[in-house]
Parts: sequence; C-alpha cells; structure tokens
Amino acid sequence: MTLSRPILVLLMALAGCAPPPEVEAALGPEPESSGYPELLPISEVLAEVPAEDGAPETADAAMAARIAALKARAAALKNAGGS
Repeated sequence: MTLSRPILVLLMALAGCAPPPEVEAALGPEPESSGYPELLPISEVLAEVPAEDGAPETADAAMAARIAALKARAAALKNAGGS
C-alpha cells in the first residue's frame, strides 16, 4: 500500500510530460472561416417556441396530484417496512 502512492505520483508526473494534442489540426480550416453565428432579437426566438399544452393552473393541479400520490406511496412503504 505504501508503494502504490509513489507509483501513482510517478505515473501522474509522466502523464504531465506528454505533448499536448494538436486541436487546431484536428478541427481543420472550417471553424476559422465559418465566422460568428447570427444574433437574433429575443422576440424572434420566443416566437419560435411552441405554446404550452394547457394552462399553468392545470400543470399546478397535476403536480399537486403527483405529490399527493408520492406521499401516499411513501407512507405505504414506510408502514410496510415497519411490520
């Protein structure tokens, strides 16, 4: 066990001596010539978002029903584990 720590330190030091990978060569010339993406006004971006399926009140009611069901399940599991 005492020998494994120096070996680990030696392996980490050797890994640090490796030359860094050439990322620019792997990417090719496309990223340099592609330029920046077009920036859009937030109103155009939000116009593309689909409308929600139902009112927020419906979602709140569904969430409340799910919370109640999960609490009932947790209580049932707690009672079943205690017997």
